[in-house]
Amino acid sequence: MKTEKQIKPIKIVVADDIFDTLNMVCALVEEVCPYAHIKAKCTTLAETRKAINKHHPDVVLLDIQFSAEGETAFDLLDTYKKSDSEKFRLIIFSGHCEASYYDMAFHYQAVHFLPKPIDKLRLKEALERTISPVVEKNDLPINGYRKDKLVVSTITASHFIAFNDIVHLQSKDSRTYITLANEEVIKSSRNLGYYEAQISENDNFVRIHNNTIVNLKYVQGISNKTERGVILKSPFGEIKSSRERFKELLDKLL
Repeated sequence: MKTEKQIKPIKIVVADDIFDTLNMVCALVEEVCPYAHIKAKCTTLAETRKAINKHHPDVVLLDIQFSAEGETAFDLLDTYKKSDSEKFRLIIFSGHCEASYYDMAFHYQAVHFLPKPIDKLRLKEALERTISPVVEKNDLPINGYRKDKLVVSTITASHFIAFNDIVHLQSKDSRTYITLANEEVIKSSRNLGYYEAQISENDNFVRIHNNTIVNLKYVQGISNKTERGVILKSPFGEIKSSRERFKELLDKLL
């Protein structure tokens, strides 16, 4: 197991358009992550872009709203989305926790979405995930389980859940809620994309919304094409599909 002395320092760029908040976030980073090396503190997206290009950080902590520039973090991230020259791990933090922002954060492959005010322990957890992609992959340790089971680690236990027992997975409040056939709901701090990677080879699972993945085994029908409601077997009720994902769902069902 790595000790703090064995962990290579990680270069970090932090950006928030409010100076006091920026300093507070940086102070928290230094408190919870002794191997962090903050290379730049930025209050604009323009400064952030220059800092990323200059320092080639391992991690970027990024607020969403930059009102003075009339842009958001996602405008900046579009610059790097298809670039091979800049590869960094992303942590989004924001006082705006609308579902659309949450979904967009993980669309850009954020490691974590942290609501403001930032919780110290959740920040520590997010930064620990950025230390090494290899460590994160090893969080799914037993290859035999991955063929037919979802590995879910919570504070109290590690769960190995048979794919056939999963009704749906939904992202909400920066967490993933996994609903099981026995009506149990397991709550994880991992994002939905993390679990989507585990089930990607199982054709029964379809992403029907940015925040919802459903197991076709539990789909009983659709309410109508206008409402795009997905009717699940009793007692799981009905959930909504997005317009973009509804056609894919119909192709799977018909």
